[in-house]
This record gives sequence, C-alpha cells and structure tokens, in this order.
Amino acid sequence: MAVKISFTAAVIITGMLICGTINTVDMKMQFSTSSTGDDPDMGMHPFQKPWFAVWGMFLSMSCGLLVHFGIQFFCPPMVTKDNVRPPMSVFGTIWRCSVPALGDLASSALSSIGLLYVDASTYQMLRGASILSTAALSVLVLKRELSRDQCIALFIVTLSICAIAWAGVTGESGKTQQSRGDNNAFIGVALILLGQLFVACQFVWEERVMKVAKVPPMLLLGIEGVFGSIFTYLCIFPVLRALPGDDAFGSFEDFNDSITMLNNSYRLRLLFAIYLGSIVMFNVSSVFCTSVLSGVHRSLVTSGLRTMSIWFVDLALFYCFTSGAYGEQWLGLASWVQLFGFGACLYGSLLYSGFVDLPKLARESTLPIDAEYSTLAGQ
Repeated sequence: MAVKISFTAAVIITGMLICGTINTVDMKMQFSTSSTGDDPDMGMHPFQKPWFAVWGMFLSMSCGLLVHFGIQFFCPPMVTKDNVRPPMSVFGTIWRCSVPALGDLASSALSSIGLLYVDASTYQMLRGASILSTAALSVLVLKRELSRDQCIALFIVTLSICAIAWAGVTGESGKTQQSRGDNNAFIGVALILLGQLFVACQFVWEERVMKVAKVPPMLLLGIEGVFGSIFTYLCIFPVLRALPGDDAFGSFEDFNDSITMLNNSYRLRLLFAIYLGSIVMFNVSSVFCTSVLSGVHRSLVTSGLRTMSIWFVDLALFYCFTSGAYGEQWLGLASWVQLFGFGACLYGSLLYSGFVDLPKLARESTLPIDAEYSTLAGQ
C-alpha cells in the first residue's frame, strides 16, 4: 500500500509541476508570437492579449463542473457529519461560488498584463507575495493568530519580494521592454504585486465557502469558471473595446481581433489549446494534491519547484531551442539577486507553513495551516 501511495503522490506532483510550468511559459510565448488581425493598419503584431488569456483561463476552470459531476456519478462520496452540507438553495450556492470569480478576474488580469513587461520567472516569483496579503486578511477577517515564527517568516518574505522586484526592474531584458515601451518593467512588477491583494480576497472567501458552506472544491472551481467566462465576455470585453489603447482600431483590447489572430496563426492556436488543457489538468492535480498529500506539499510545488522549472525552461528556450525568440536571458547581477530572493522567499513560505524550523530556536506551537483555500489558485 505504501508503494501505491508513493506512486500516486509522484504522479500528482509531476502533473502539477509540468502543467503549472506550461501555464506560465505558454502564456508568455503567446505574448511573443505575432499574427495578423482585423486591423489592416497594424499588419503582423504580437498577440499581447492579457484579457483574452484570462477569459481562456475561466473557460478551462469551467471544466471543473464536469470533473465534479463525474466524481459524483462514478465515485459518490460517503456522507459523514464532517462533509454534510447545510441547507442551501441552488441560487445560494451559485452566488457564493461566483463572488471569488471577481477577485480571480482582477488578480489574473493584473498579473497577465504585468507579464507583458517582465520575464516569466520574475512573474512567478512575485506571485509569492500573495502569502503576505493572505496572512493579513486571515488575521483581520478570520481572526487567526500568528506565532512568532510566522511573523519572522512574513518579514523574510517581504525582504525577498523587494529583492526580486528590484532584480525584475533593473535587469529586465530589452526584448520585453521594446514590445510595450522603453522601460515598463516597474509597471509590470507593480501590477503583479497589486494583483496579489485580490488573490488574498479570493482565497479567504473560497476558504469560508468550502469550510462553512461545505461546497466541494471542484464545484466551486466550475461555477467560478462559468461565471467568470460569461462576465468577461459580456461585460469586460465591450468596455475594453471602447477604451483607447494600442490594440486593433485604437482599442485597449479587441476580442474579435484576438479570434482573427488565432485563426490566422497555427502556432497561436496550438499554444492556446495547450494553455487551456494545462490549466484544466493543473487545477485537478491541485485538488488531488491537497486531498492525497497536504496543502503544505502543494505550496512547496507551487512556490518552489514550479518557479525553478519555469526559470529553467525559459533559459533553455532562449539559449538552446529558439535562438532568443522565446524565453529569457541570464542577466548577471540581477539574475543572481533574483535567485537569492527566490531562495529566501521559498524558505519564508516553508517556515510560515511549519514545514521547516528556525535554526537553533525551539519551535513554537503554531496553528495548523488550512491550505484548502489555495487549491484554486491554478492560473
């Protein structure tokens, strides 16, 4: 039996690592791929469509409903006093599961726009700042108490995020900067960090929905995806088309132009299809990781192994496979600072979760970390 559990854990972690890496690297590759759209004056131009990527993310999350009902049909769970749901109408379930889609929409959009200006590794590392805002809201809203070790961990994470932000601003590659201005790395860093505030709101709300309302994680994921995709298509895209910007016909982002660019580029269609599939598999793997292993293991894979995998793949793409067309460069001092900041951020995250101890200090008793709320952060 131990062999089976070990094999299952290895499969889940491998799936999370591969799909999580593909999500970020693939989206960055889409932003660097050119095609023709509806506006003849623009000609060939990069597919820099962050809101379209967010819409695709919500479409993939909608598949959580299929997974949920498939599990209910083939493997109905045993009803116990721990998982019995309180009386709730269908409308009550839907609106509770739809609210976090707004936080997911804001955080994903800000982070995706920020990815236009920074490398994929910087983007992934800065997302570790979500632990700071999540901890703050947990204290303010959920009335949790932090131990001394956790406070020290948050201080370490704060310093490491500052180091990573400095490295991202000062060492951003010229290729990324030229696509949207002279020096917009600071804008990218600020947008990604701002997005983590909305991530925290989303996580805290999702935790309350799953723990208090007893909503299954995949049902929450699916409803959130359906609401997010419909709201983005009907409300966000018309506004984006009316706002002035650098996209087709002088708009901020044109949905029809995005579809046309996909139709005119086989490479873009392939990248977008891979992106959709990887998001589905990543979210499913995340849920099963929390169920079979623990939230600490999921946090380790997401904040540690995934970030290193993204960085390695990006460097390999730049130097070994695409001759600089995709991926990112090693930027000397900035990259070394980024590497140091990543190591410190990873250590602080593990210390906060109780996975490691402070050196030469007796460990305090800490509250168990319920990381169930983080299972839906798969974009």
